[in-house]
Amino acid sequence: MIRLTPNDIAKHWDIIKYVLIKGDFITPDHRQRILNEMLHDLLCEKAQCFFRFGIEDRKIQTIIITRLEYSGRALEKFLYFKCLYSFKSASREEWQDIWDFIRAFAKKTECKYILMDSFNERMFKILARLEIPEIYRTFRWDFNMEI
Repeated sequence: MIRLTPNDIAKHWDIIKYVLIKGDFITPDHRQRILNEMLHDLLCEKAQCFFRFGIEDRKIQTIIITRLEYSGRALEKFLYFKCLYSFKSASREEWQDIWDFIRAFAKKTECKYILMDSFNERMFKILARLEIPEIYRTFRWDFNMEI
């Protein structure tokens, strides 16, 4: 797993942008604003991007995007796990290696906890297999939705 530098972010922005749109289901209405904010945060190193390569072919297998944040009044530092995208199926052991890497990064950066959310059903299944507890679900009904 390697962490991309700001120069690497600029070189690989097209694939990072693809992963953000596909992996987190960013809708067209807010897409440009969200992508601009993420690009800014990655270039300023407020957010981090990691690539995992295949051993044999050295192609990108997994992209992880995180952000260091602080919670409310207590100002506890935590790692927000923004996006995980895999270009190929991974075994439970590979997912465990990825999770162990994220945990080590959070610990190294003195985070109190790791927080993640997603709209992606596949991500729910991966997190459940890794036995990462779900603490809440959010539901939303829009007025433009048909009943």
